[in-house]
Amino acid sequence: MEYPAYSSFANGMHTPDSYVRAFVDLNAAVSSPSYLALYTLQTDAYDSDACAKYCDANPACVAFNIFTSRDPSLEPGPDCPNPPATINFKCTLFGEPIGPDQATNVGEMQPPADEHGDLFVVRIRGSNGYNKLDKVAPVGSVTPTLLSVESIPNDLALEGYDGPFRLPGAVNASKPGTTGRRIGVQLIDYVYDPSLCACLCDSITAARKRAAEKACALHGDAYACAWYPCNFFNTFNLADDDNSSFGFYCALYSNEMPIDTADVLKVTDGPNTYHVTNSWSYSRDPEVVGLM
Repeated sequence: MEYPAYSSFANGMHTPDSYVRAFVDLNAAVSSPSYLALYTLQTDAYDSDACAKYCDANPACVAFNIFTSRDPSLEPGPDCPNPPATINFKCTLFGEPIGPDQATNVGEMQPPADEHGDLFVVRIRGSNGYNKLDKVAPVGSVTPTLLSVESIPNDLALEGYDGPFRLPGAVNASKPGTTGRRIGVQLIDYVYDPSLCACLCDSITAARKRAAEKACALHGDAYACAWYPCNFFNTFNLADDDNSSFGFYCALYSNEMPIDTADVLKVTDGPNTYHVTNSWSYSRDPEVVGLM
């Protein structure tokens, strides 16, 4: 499947509006735990706009991979070993930004073998990746804003919370003068979904309230009756230089953190540096007071 036209398709394909190209003309498709869906393009053409439409129609989609696939024209089986090949243009959607390091699916061999001992070989060519701009651009360049009610996507607005506030980075609880109390940070290995952070925040609040009720009834002093509910959380991705990220983070706090504390733009882990992207915050409404 060494046909120059496949590379020409990939290299000549324009980038759809509101997207940025992550890689071009690889011989492998993306494999990622944030996989959402696969489409075979019915236009019979290598068409990035068609893929972008599929992604835009899926609220969880933030990236797509378009590629040319050498597929069997018939289902391989005992009566049809190593059938003639056909070419399909395919599009896969993902719930997190993608990068070239995730393009690891080079195809496969499909049994049974024919009379010459040959299996059908699926091959990938002309693989391009695209990420939505607002999901991968380093948010340090973004002015902190509260989205208007009319503009908040359905998959970002959360019942019981004000927001989302878009932040320039992750919240820095250790910044001098900060009075907020951080409850903890949790990595969630799943498609980006702030509602999971809200569930975690709610669960911690309920558990702490039950514990405080018991302690207050037993001891009755101010110390025993005070507790720290979860009233605020910051959710964000950490992406490498190829805009690849795995899961997302929930940072939970007992009270609302000022926007000027969101100044963590990158995180260093040994020799690796990761950029904070897709950072949002939510404040509980009404706020829970941590006193019995």
